[in-house]
Amino acid sequence: MYLPIRSTILLVAAISIALPVFSLSAKPTPIQIAPQPVSWGDVLAKQPRDSGSGHTAGTRPADLCWIAPDRNAQLWQMRPVFVWRGGSNAIGLRKAGSTQILWQKSIVPTNPNYKRLLYTGPVLQPGQTYEWLFFFDRLAKEPQLWIPFQLMSERDRAPITADLVKLEMQLKAKKASAETVTLQRANYFAQHDLWADVLQEVYSVKTPAADLQQVAQEIETTTCQTKP
Repeated sequence: MYLPIRSTILLVAAISIALPVFSLSAKPTPIQIAPQPVSWGDVLAKQPRDSGSGHTAGTRPADLCWIAPDRNAQLWQMRPVFVWRGGSNAIGLRKAGSTQILWQKSIVPTNPNYKRLLYTGPVLQPGQTYEWLFFFDRLAKEPQLWIPFQLMSERDRAPITADLVKLEMQLKAKKASAETVTLQRANYFAQHDLWADVLQEVYSVKTPAADLQQVAQEIETTTCQTKP
């Protein structure tokens, strides 16, 4: 037995009204990204410390201590800032497992203390492991020491990048200073246990205020105070 067309339409309408409505576009509420009241000392209070005491690959002078990036660190940053102490005639970079040097810079030997150098070579690849190279002999064609580190994969980088964009937009709306933006970025990385990127932020400030200079000195001293 078939219902008349008009009756069928009315029945379907009644059922539709009775059923609950589900939205396929509903999404969970995203985590709020917002600036926080924090100091450089707060950010670095729980930083895991490393002695910078050497790697099994190669040999090194007694006064050499690398600070950032640490061995086997994972970085969100695509252009590392290399920070170290002690004698080295040049540093460089290559892919792990390769002998081809992608980038190499000679070091001016006038400053015997801490050195900082921004990577300026070819664009690096997300997810790739690289080796930070040290050359102690001016005539050496092969490095005498190398420190491996890895760049985060693009899949892992993407949500962090989105969070940082939101954070910086909020800070710029409040007309925050460049160092405040850097501090908030560092705090974000610290909350996610990305300590290599925290140090990248610390050493990226070109003209740091007195408190940040003190923090950097404490990192250097603490990292390099223990030798094997």
